[in-house]
Amino acid sequence: MDESVKPAYVFGYGLSYTTFEIAAPVMSKKEYKAGEPVVLTTSVTNTGQYTGKETVQLYLQDVVSSVTRPVIELCGIRQVELAPGETRKIEFTLSEQELGFFNSDKQFVTEPGDFKLFVGSSSDNLKATEFELIKK
Repeated sequence: MDESVKPAYVFGYGLSYTTFEIAAPVMSKKEYKAGEPVVLTTSVTNTGQYTGKETVQLYLQDVVSSVTRPVIELCGIRQVELAPGETRKIEFTLSEQELGFFNSDKQFVTEPGDFKLFVGSSSDNLKATEFELIKK
């Protein structure tokens, strides 16, 4: 009862000789039709004194679905090497494969509704945006 239930190290935890800043994610639009690719961009800046690599993680949350889904799901990773002061734009594209799931009838489906996307360097250091998936 007295112990924390949090892990000793979160997913994505790591040390570096430099520091990075990941900007808030930006959606290309707020509504997508089913079957249409979902595009998100962010930028990463090396704010430290040394060249280094940063791993940018993309997580998805299906706000309401017909079956229980994970609170957040890792659905994309990009690793980028930056010189001190350098900024680079990163783009993620999601398809129905990343948005869908197996329903209670064991069929792979993509349900319309609200979704949240998160970017960050680890699972406890995330910035969010959201979009709506609508029927064709």
